[in-house]
Amino acid sequence: AASLANGEIAQMNTGEGKTLTAILPACLRALDGRGMHLITVNEYLARRDFEDNRPVYEALGFRVGLSLSGMSAEEKQAAYQADITYTTATEAGFDYLRDGIAVRSSLRVQRGLYCAIVDEADSILLDEAVTPMILSGGGEGDIRDYIVADTFARYLKPAVFAALDDEAEIESIKADYVVDERRKSAVLTGAGIDKAERYYRLDNLFSLESLPVYHRILQAISAYGTLKRDVDYILRDGKVCLVDRNTGRVMEGRRYAAGLHQAVEAKEKAEIHQESRTLSSITYQKFFSLYPLLSGMTGTAWSARRELSGTYGVKVRRIPPNRPCIRRDHPDLYFSTRREKLSALADEALAAWKRERPVLIGTPNDQRSEEVSALLSSLGVPHQVLNAKQDADEAALVARAGMPGCVMVTTNMAGRGTDIKPGGGDQALGIRVCALGGLLVLGTERQRSRRVDDQLIGRAGRQGDPGESRFFLSREDDIIRLFGDEKKPALTPRVVRRAQRRAGMMDSAQRRA
Repeated sequence: AASLANGEIAQMNTGEGKTLTAILPACLRALDGRGMHLITVNEYLARRDFEDNRPVYEALGFRVGLSLSGMSAEEKQAAYQADITYTTATEAGFDYLRDGIAVRSSLRVQRGLYCAIVDEADSILLDEAVTPMILSGGGEGDIRDYIVADTFARYLKPAVFAALDDEAEIESIKADYVVDERRKSAVLTGAGIDKAERYYRLDNLFSLESLPVYHRILQAISAYGTLKRDVDYILRDGKVCLVDRNTGRVMEGRRYAAGLHQAVEAKEKAEIHQESRTLSSITYQKFFSLYPLLSGMTGTAWSARRELSGTYGVKVRRIPPNRPCIRRDHPDLYFSTRREKLSALADEALAAWKRERPVLIGTPNDQRSEEVSALLSSLGVPHQVLNAKQDADEAALVARAGMPGCVMVTTNMAGRGTDIKPGGGDQALGIRVCALGGLLVLGTERQRSRRVDDQLIGRAGRQGDPGESRFFLSREDDIIRLFGDEKKPALTPRVVRRAQRRAGMMDSAQRRA
């Protein structure tokens, strides 16, 4: 609590009580009478923390409010006029943007930004910071233009490279456009430009009047070449919903900018919404830098301490756990192919399930989670899947993940803000699960950020409980394929660490940009 009051990011292990710890510094800063904001990663946690902690605040004489999407301006004004306000990062940011374009002061809901405590700080301040918050309005353009561009892009021949370091190579490639997976970029070749000019009957694709056409073509080939369904986005109720790569959660209210979202809608045969005019926008870095007093808490921030300090001017402090962690983190297992790797992982999950030991299998995206789910079904292992498509009752599912015989396949969303207790909190069942070795965490591959791996590992070993973790890797994993050393085909811990560093440096550069 003292660390948070001093404007630091407090790294606390899973189950150490981050939610309750925030009460003391929130009360301290609320005494200033300028508004204290407690920021969470999703609306479920904001509402839960508001309801659970409200009795404490009210007993101490503080007024506490809650701001969520869908609330009226009057409800939001009341929430922000309270001494302490619970909300999400996205909602706080969009409330700020809407206040900035309000035509009357009476329509504004916030009373200024003074102090914020950010729960799961690394997820909000770093992972979600890649995509800016954009307030749009007043659609413009003809949606038929995107359908025409999509029809053209469908018949182009792509050449996909894990990484294309020499742009001069593009002209020698026999394809219509080139995709660089590492940089998530797509560019037309000379052959593609010629086809575009014939298709659209243009003399010069790069003339001033033809630039809108060229732009729509680039967005169309980007939709096909760099964005994958069930990885970068999902279809929900016929709508294209963006998925956070690091958390596996749907980013509510967020859309690709500059016509890319319309290109994806055309690709997926979904309803195409007219491209909106940007009324106001702000990055997460800029928004949270507007708070004179900023602090946060998370289980995984130490490895990103330099970036957090350089971007937000906050220091990261590691808080020792109440009880020593006795979890066993095993060395990674390496395989030649993804098929061999997943087969070995499924066999280990099957063996644990037969002993009624709970298993949590972490995957990077919906596509992989469904692949693992199909494999477990073929082995007759009953299990639950938690991903962006199936995120209803997330907290209830996660809370049951420690029950005997429970096998859960999940993206990186699992566990944020919810403890996985041996036996689900039942003492007798907890003793039984601990005797089996506690929760077994299996990772299908290493992530671009070591912090995301640590978040998965941290699901086990809560408050001195036993637990185990192990990752299964192959040469076909994205992190190795895109960022590995081609001169060193053998997989070693050093190769994996170097690949993660390269990916982390690129992600940091994107956030700075």
